[in-house]
Amino acid sequence: MPTPDDMPAGTIRLLFLGRSRIERDGHEIHLNARKLQALLAYLAITRRPHARPALAGMFWGEMPETAALTNLRVSLSKLRKLFGLRITANRLEIAYAAAPGDWLDVAELERAAAQPAPGTVADLYHGDLLDDCYLTDAPAFEEWLTIERERLRHLALNLALRQGDAALHSGNYPAGIAAARRALQLEPWHEAAHRLLMALFAADGQTHAALAQFDLCRNLLAAELAAPPDPATVELLQAIRSGIWQPPARSGSGFEIAAETGSTAHNLPAEVTSFVGRQAERRQIGALLAEPGCRLLTIVAPGGSGKTRLARAAALDLAAETLRYSDGIYLVPLAEARATARRCDPPAAGNGDQSCPRSSDHSRHIAV
Repeated sequence: MPTPDDMPAGTIRLLFLGRSRIERDGHEIHLNARKLQALLAYLAITRRPHARPALAGMFWGEMPETAALTNLRVSLSKLRKLFGLRITANRLEIAYAAAPGDWLDVAELERAAAQPAPGTVADLYHGDLLDDCYLTDAPAFEEWLTIERERLRHLALNLALRQGDAALHSGNYPAGIAAARRALQLEPWHEAAHRLLMALFAADGQTHAALAQFDLCRNLLAAELAAPPDPATVELLQAIRSGIWQPPARSGSGFEIAAETGSTAHNLPAEVTSFVGRQAERRQIGALLAEPGCRLLTIVAPGGSGKTRLARAAALDLAAETLRYSDGIYLVPLAEARATARRCDPPAAGNGDQSCPRSSDHSRHIAV
């Protein structure tokens, strides 16, 4: 039967976004070893049991298995002294089980990103995951950490864009400006964030700031990606400069509008791993789809080269748009389509055949 010492009283707060901090009832708990901190973070963030040999290999993979398992047992003993039965272990598996009232910033960020009404990114995302933790002798952990950092940065970026979009539609322009700036801190070359900030500046009466933001965007894109601004960015600049651009009609909190815009209106599946790189291709896809004459864009490459992942990543980039694609972006899988299905060709002039579905004049398609 567990004793009171098995489950230390109090609420545990685990803050791993940015500089790590572990608290019990507001008082910081210090873990003297970085590997101990990394092990706790890995168990808490993954929120599932892990086999003992897998954990030993992740954190002490350069040691013989017997020595690695010994180090794991010693580390678990230290964690159990601090966190009691929150560290659950048997002969096969180890996990972290949060107690009622405990708090984990990574879980809160994921929860906020899944809600229709965007939360405040600045309250949750204070920097990259475990920004102060590097293990030079644990390459498997560092690989996991790199992927998780990118995934959580992407969540924070999208959350900031949604918050800025909601503020634009609700008329809370100062809050929107702060959110858009936060997005650009996370990804300075994110063009949709630049457009959002330009629109917020213009809506707030700061026309000169909006024009200056375009110059900053253009210079960043040229320096980082050797690419010009997207046509949509140039169109927004021209509309603001000429004075014809008007902010969207206010609509209460703005959350309803944000849920209906391209920032959230899509059925794109969540990626279980982060998609890193290929920025030039993603920008090229966005630029081609922005051309008025483009109705179908086909990505052609050898099998297994990542065409589907690239198309989904480009679609997610476009889903963050706040000034285009207001009808949404949708994935239509064709993997299950029968090879014998009748081919739909454009009807011959005058034959009146309307049996094949037609696309909207304003739709865009990516085929992979």
